[in-house]
Amino acid sequence: MEDVIKYGGNGPKMQQIFLWKDQRVTESFVRRAEALGFKGIVVTIDNNVNGKRVQDLRNGLTIPPKVTDRL
Repeated sequence: MEDVIKYGGNGPKMQQIFLWKDQRVTESFVRRAEALGFKGIVVTIDNNVNGKRVQDLRNGLTIPPKVTDRL
């Protein structure tokens, strides 16, 4: 968010925020955006649960992502 404010030009800024299970995490992102001067929040609610796609199950996709040595 800091880089968006620093390098994003002079127009109004909006921040995309995911709703997390721990509401304190979501609130901390909102407060941080507010403190930095963002003028809007875009709430995304469609990406916190992974689908049951064969390739994702085979590759071990998790939400949140975990870094592994698996190819």
